[in-house]
Amino acid sequence: MTSPYRQSIARFMNHFRGQLAQIDLVQSEQFRQTLYCLALDPFATAAYPKSGSRSGVVRLLRELSDWPDAMRVSRLQLRLALQVEGLAKGKLYREVQSHLRHQPIRHRAPLSTSPLASELVPYATVKQELKVLEMCTYSHLFYTFRSNLVHEFRPPGYQNDWGLDSVDPYYGKSAFDKHQLVFPVAFVSRIAHKSLEKLETYLLANKIAPHSKFAFGSLWRWH
Repeated sequence: MTSPYRQSIARFMNHFRGQLAQIDLVQSEQFRQTLYCLALDPFATAAYPKSGSRSGVVRLLRELSDWPDAMRVSRLQLRLALQVEGLAKGKLYREVQSHLRHQPIRHRAPLSTSPLASELVPYATVKQELKVLEMCTYSHLFYTFRSNLVHEFRPPGYQNDWGLDSVDPYYGKSAFDKHQLVFPVAFVSRIAHKSLEKLETYLLANKIAPHSKFAFGSLWRWH
């Protein structure tokens, strides 16, 4: 007899494989990206139920999506964030500014050219700089991208490039001819599909019944 946790995993996987297959058929690039991003939330809840939405999705991206650049840092976003937070006089800002001045971001530059967060930590001298550094990792920036799509029905920034000819993130040109981060539709699709695939392995290895991590029942019903 199949154990209850295996039955739960099988039902969960069957449901969400079907959901992703339907999302794959959506014509609008923005709608497709938004739906893929939304699917990551229940995946994260099943794996890390106590983490909360941002922390859970970021952890999912880092641990279960096979994304090698999740812990790398966007120097462009970090420079801007440090300016906004009034931290433009420290060693961290000077390091980022110096690098961007001598090695500007190239058009279509891949994320693999970005530094790992651990490489920049030694330049951070106050806790606030460490917090800003963490929020500028690509996994956190992806969550910001996801939140913009979900809550504002648009990607962040001034994007006019959906990356339809690419399967990996890169720095493209914005509407104002400035470089900005692009998460292509094919990349977001790959993240969703790979995360579900790896989630199954994680749940089986840890004997987790995913349905036990969700609250069922609703007051929205007939009485």
